[in-house]
Amino acid sequence: MKKRTIILSVALFCCLQLALSQELAGFNVSNNMGIYRATFNPSAIVGTKYKAHVNVVTINASINGRYFKYFASDALLHGIKAPYTTSELYGKSKVIASFTQRDINLSTELRGPSFYYSLSPRFAVGFQTRMRGFEQGYGFPEAVRYAYFWRLDDDYYIKPTAGAGSSFLLNQHSFFEMGLILAGTLVDTDPIRLKVGASIKRLSGARSAYWKGSFDRFQVVAKPNTNPTEFNLELSNLQYGYGYSQATNEQFGAGDLISSNYGAGWAIDAGVTIELGRARDPRPHRANYALRLGAALTDVGSILYPQSGRTVKTVSSPKFVVDQARLEALINNAPKTLDTWAGNAPKTTFGATTNLPKNLNIDADLQVLKTFFINASFTKSMRQAFSETDIRQPQVLTITPRFEDADTEFSMPVSWVEGNDAPSVGLALRVGPAFIGFSNFSGMLGIAPPRGTMAYLGINVFHFQKKRD
Repeated sequence: MKKRTIILSVALFCCLQLALSQELAGFNVSNNMGIYRATFNPSAIVGTKYKAHVNVVTINASINGRYFKYFASDALLHGIKAPYTTSELYGKSKVIASFTQRDINLSTELRGPSFYYSLSPRFAVGFQTRMRGFEQGYGFPEAVRYAYFWRLDDDYYIKPTAGAGSSFLLNQHSFFEMGLILAGTLVDTDPIRLKVGASIKRLSGARSAYWKGSFDRFQVVAKPNTNPTEFNLELSNLQYGYGYSQATNEQFGAGDLISSNYGAGWAIDAGVTIELGRARDPRPHRANYALRLGAALTDVGSILYPQSGRTVKTVSSPKFVVDQARLEALINNAPKTLDTWAGNAPKTTFGATTNLPKNLNIDADLQVLKTFFINASFTKSMRQAFSETDIRQPQVLTITPRFEDADTEFSMPVSWVEGNDAPSVGLALRVGPAFIGFSNFSGMLGIAPPRGTMAYLGINVFHFQKKRD
């Protein structure tokens, strides 16, 4: 046994050298995190060691290493604040970063009071709330993204450059979700346990917005008569359209969640879990299986936005110039700024459907020792086509070695994300009711791109099942 432990320890060390799941990487496969796993696979809440499990509050947001230099705490809410404020969004955006290398993927999730309760060893019911925000961009040349990140008035980082243009899309979504979860055990025999679960979710959309177009070429040039040197971003033959469901609403409240002026929709999650065998050394309040297999289809649904807001089909400019002031105006108040740029272009009301990504989540969890597990999980969007108002999900493969005990847990998820050149090494730690984690700790330290990471921390309380004889 001692020799085997040494071999496994060496193997784990090697795995950790390899190196993002968006959704609580490391914890979304844990046996200790039932209510959090429900969004990855709703069958996870039944047959656990907990009689009841409650999430008090959890924040999950994309940041970069700058966050820990400036500690702009409310920047964590950037993704869900955009529809409600025009104050300092550009400045706060400097401490958040995309968790994908070439495309822009920013995400914020605030999980409110949520719980599940085991009505019996074979049946559980849960309820979950969360605010979700996404900012996604595709097709922007690297130099254009770089100019935004380092500012056009910073001559230390920005230098003159030029290149070919492209087609691009930038969209933003913010919505509230509350869901009812039901899960049950269908088969409970010694070699196999079969669990199923589903949740139905009510969606309330605060805003859906997009900016879509193309340009032939771009160049970053010095702005005349500036000291220190400032720069302009020039786009040749720019053509674009845009739309938004609501302009900024700083008075948005609980009553607006059911208002007909905002988006509304439904979504479902459904999943199955199979547990095979038994642990070699079963202990109370520990997982008692040799292998756990799971599959789920999540975020199957959409939000329908009524005829409101504004849509502009086509705006053309043979030479469009952006300086730092115009860049900040676009980020701080996109609806007003785009309307100003559009001038007298024909405008109509916005009415569209935002489709959720319809994710397939599969995972396999192997119990190697009584507190050591290795998990492999895979997430892929099953939606075949996307419109400018849809939410996308990059494909992710994650290998997670973890130590899991009743009171403590440590894992290092190693993830390969679609579009990234290198894998990412994350860290996740739970001690009692509190937990913290990073999906891409290596990138945040500057070891390899991308520099963005999902950072998450939360508080949960729980009550164990009674020990069985």
